[in-house]
Amino acid sequence: MKQFLLIITFISSNICWAQLSKGHLRIIEKQSIRIPDGTLILRGANCYLKDTVWFVDGKLNEPDSIGAGRFTAYVELGMIMDSNITGSMQFPGTGDNLLAHHLTNLYCSKYEVSNWEYRWFLSIMKQQDSLNYQNYLPDVSIWTKTVPGLGLAYSQNYHHHPLYLDYPVVNIRQDQAIAYCNWLTESYNSSPNRKYKKVLFRLPTETEWIYCYLGGKPESEVTFNGSFRDKKLLFTANFSLVKPEYSLAINPHQKLDSNQHGLGMIDGMYVLGWNLTASALKSTDAQISAPVYSLAPNGFGLYNMAGNVAEFVDETGFTKGGGWNNTGFYLMPMHRDTYFTNTYSAGVDRGFRWVMEIIEQ
Repeated sequence: MKQFLLIITFISSNICWAQLSKGHLRIIEKQSIRIPDGTLILRGANCYLKDTVWFVDGKLNEPDSIGAGRFTAYVELGMIMDSNITGSMQFPGTGDNLLAHHLTNLYCSKYEVSNWEYRWFLSIMKQQDSLNYQNYLPDVSIWTKTVPGLGLAYSQNYHHHPLYLDYPVVNIRQDQAIAYCNWLTESYNSSPNRKYKKVLFRLPTETEWIYCYLGGKPESEVTFNGSFRDKKLLFTANFSLVKPEYSLAINPHQKLDSNQHGLGMIDGMYVLGWNLTASALKSTDAQISAPVYSLAPNGFGLYNMAGNVAEFVDETGFTKGGGWNNTGFYLMPMHRDTYFTNTYSAGVDRGFRWVMEIIEQ
């Protein structure tokens, strides 16, 4: 039903206009999740805290011998605190550094940008910027270079077939993601029925992205210590259980020679072939990416911050969060998956989501 509504919405968007319709405005505004203000701890430290009461896991040690009002506590990597401290600080008596960044006035898209949303953008660019239209298109040829056997089918269908409208857009570069955000900013601010007078859509900074990823919880709880499972041991992200480059042999039961390394094993079986079932290679039943609303949202109500597709950030040279083609290591919040230049930033498991700042209410 949801996919049907998205199809109808997309069809209705092919009208020639620069402004957003009232329906599209409501979709964008409903998709914008207000992120609670807070401070992201980027480096853990045993630190003394003066004139500030910070609770760590609900506990705070007794004042030490340095003097009244100073406390010592361990701050976990990625812990979000109720504080407005920003910057790098060295605490007396320990020599430890704490890198903290305060975030405020931030809204984040509930979902990764989907194929139907990007096609909506393309339909406008074809009319408004026809000379540069080709530069906005996804590079579908990457499918055949990356996915053995099924690459041709995905190159012909993933970006066009109605079945994939609510899947995340991939095979675009960082500058194309930025162009989408710029267009959305201009279109929203010129629409008469908008909720906010002036906003800015953009890619998140790495710090903002990590903050949104954690959803108000410590890293260990969000990632289940790197296994990405919930308390019932069900997977919470769409990712690969073994590295795909280790799975190129034809026979999935063939044992390699002792000088061939890097094999993954699941249930005692060597995982060597793409002809294995998706569930043997992946954490979910999805062969590749999954719809943008798949799996459960995090503490802030955001979907697929880990896995599905790696996401561009404002900084150039790396993506965050890992994708369906990555193992769990790449899904950790502090990891950067690098690319060399913007020209080579597109990939079958790379997409993006936007954040929104309210400039004028």
